[in-house]
Amino acid sequence: MNDTDQQPEIAPKTPPHSAETEAAVLSAWSLHDRFGSAWKPEPELFYVAKHRLIAQAMAKMDPNVRDEASLFAQLDADATLNAVGGTGVVHAIVMGAPIYGDPWPHVGRLREAHALREVLKLVDVAAAEAYEHKNLGAMIAKLQEAIAAGTSDMTARVLSVSDLLRAVAEGMMQQRDVERCRTGLPSLDKHIGGFQHKQVSVFGAGTSWGKSSYSVLVSDLAFEDGKRPLLVSFEDPEELYGRRLAARRANVSPNRLRNGKYGPSNEEWSRVLGVAERAEKTPFFINAVGKTAERVATDIRCVCASEAIDIVLIDYLQAVNCSKRHQDRRNEVTYIARLFTDVIKSSGAAGLMFSQFKRPMKPGEKPTKHSLKESGDLENAAENVLIGFLDSEGRRIIRTEKAKDGQAFKEYEIGWSDVTCGFTGELAVYDDPEPLDETDQRYP
Repeated sequence: MNDTDQQPEIAPKTPPHSAETEAAVLSAWSLHDRFGSAWKPEPELFYVAKHRLIAQAMAKMDPNVRDEASLFAQLDADATLNAVGGTGVVHAIVMGAPIYGDPWPHVGRLREAHALREVLKLVDVAAAEAYEHKNLGAMIAKLQEAIAAGTSDMTARVLSVSDLLRAVAEGMMQQRDVERCRTGLPSLDKHIGGFQHKQVSVFGAGTSWGKSSYSVLVSDLAFEDGKRPLLVSFEDPEELYGRRLAARRANVSPNRLRNGKYGPSNEEWSRVLGVAERAEKTPFFINAVGKTAERVATDIRCVCASEAIDIVLIDYLQAVNCSKRHQDRRNEVTYIARLFTDVIKSSGAAGLMFSQFKRPMKPGEKPTKHSLKESGDLENAAENVLIGFLDSEGRRIIRTEKAKDGQAFKEYEIGWSDVTCGFTGELAVYDDPEPLDETDQRYP
């Protein structure tokens, strides 16, 4: 036999998978509270048999009860505990997996490996039929079907011009509410459409202008509309936001809330207690002080997935650090803003990220989007750029520096309460081409 007649030895084929990634996702579901509540286990993604059996048991469990004993009990009820190797093997998988970091990219890799395995199965079927029927055209058709079927969830959907314009025309005929949250300014809502889902706005203002107070206003208006805000603070603790929200809802001075020592007979204490007892039970606040951007991005993604969040507010970008090293601070802030933008948009929520100015502004001095600290990339990536400043008379003004889907370069005065030390809503609009009805000037 000639060397040319010898066929190369074919190594056993192992379908694409990663046992380490599978174990990391199972471990994350067990140990990461927010990921466990947000992601429902998908057994079909797991190639390793014992991992798939564990995922099947996890999918049947209450996501709020994810301890080992409950997992052992579910596996035993499924009669699969021995098949996976017993409690010791399960413990080693769900508690001893490599550090998982952000679990969501791992889930994405599992889905991609699953899609690749499905493609290869269909390719094998096409090849077998080609050997049997000796039909090139049929094999090509089968291969095309295999690729289309296996990658249906992994490829981008390409839309025609007709698809885009018909969707717009149909939307005009439907009676529907735009998925958005209010800005606190009725005319600004009209001019830019409010804070819309899958859009991220940057709000720049100087120190002590009231960025955190504005975040409380936007959050509270969202609650009034039955929507779900998520406020993420990298600067101030939860106590400060709690006092601001209590002052707004109970119409009490923050100084009174801070000083304490009030009894049941005190009228202000009764009002605060009343709003506390009527308060929403939904998750609202993440204290991110000292945490990295990557860690918090995972938390945001998890809470958005599990709680159907409508708007994410980040207070504020310059207070955030990340684990990844960068050439300079501007590149780092750009990376942080892009990270949060991608997470917010992929979660289907609206986003409002706050930013400091490069330098203090004097009353009457009008800042622009170029006044943002680490400006250049922040404003380019945002759909809207809003600037807060004090005019020459000390009034708080919001200016639209950029509006991708509305009117820019307009100024709005926003009301401020010296009692609650917080914003109350719109007072006046400057340079407005359309006169507003008196009922539009304030929210009820």
